[in-house]
Amino acid sequence: MEEIATEFIKTTQLYKNVDLNNITRSYKVKNLFIKFILLVILPSCTHLKYENELQTQGVHHVGLAVKDLKETSRFFVEALNFKVIKEKPDYPAVFISDGTVMITLWQVEKSMNVVPFDRKKNIGLHHLALKIDRFKDLEEIFKKVKAWPGVKVQFSPELMGDGPGKHTMFYEPGGIRLELTHIPK
Repeated sequence: MEEIATEFIKTTQLYKNVDLNNITRSYKVKNLFIKFILLVILPSCTHLKYENELQTQGVHHVGLAVKDLKETSRFFVEALNFKVIKEKPDYPAVFISDGTVMITLWQVEKSMNVVPFDRKKNIGLHHLALKIDRFKDLEEIFKKVKAWPGVKVQFSPELMGDGPGKHTMFYEPGGIRLELTHIPK
C-alpha cells in the first residue's frame, strides 16, 4: 500500500501545475489514483462516524435458507473452517461463524416444491463473498472446496478484473453461490 501511495504522490507531483482534466486523462495517474483510493483511502474510512447522521455499522449476520442443514453446516465447518456457535433444532437452524461474520443456516421445508435460487431470474442473495487474508490460504481452501462432493466450481482462483486481488466462485452442495476473495493489503 505504501508503494502505491508513494508512487501516486510522486507521479501527481509531476503534474502540480497542470489542470485536473489533463491529470485524469493520464492512464498511469488514473490507474494509480484508483488503486490509491481503493487500497489506501477507503480502508481507512471504514469506521468513520458522521455526526447527526444515522448509519449502519456493518453486517451482523447473514441468514441463508438451505436445502440440507446438516450437509451445508458440515461444508462450512469442514471446508471453510467455520465454527458452530449455536444450534436450534426446533427452528431448525445452525449458527456458524468464522470469527468475523455470523451466518445463520435455516432448513427449508423438505418438499418437492423447493426451488433452487436462479441468480438471473430471482430476487435475493446473488452470492456471499468471504474474504481470505493470504493468497496461499485461498489456494488451500479452494483445494478442499473443489474436492468436496456436490460442489460445483464456477471458476478457479483468478484475478479480479486487472488485479491485484484474486477470487474464485462456486456453489456449495446445497446450491448457494459463494465467492472467496483475497485482496492484498
